[in-house]
Amino acid sequence: MRHTLKHHIPDYWTADVALCFVGFLDRLATAVWDQHGPAMSDLLDSQLSHEPEQQTDDDTALDDELPF
Repeated sequence: MRHTLKHHIPDYWTADVALCFVGFLDRLATAVWDQHGPAMSDLLDSQLSHEPEQQTDDDTALDDELPF
């Protein structure tokens, strides 16, 4: 699966430049999580708890006893 971006990644980048950029993004993501991680986790938890439950085609609930 390929993600589409609004911005074009330059074709002239070398593998070294691309690796440096990915390293920068990794350090940036780590810094953001270090500073805002607990609040972001709480936000993600609240968003997940508000999602509707997925319906299954099977009428048996997970807690129901199996027929065998």
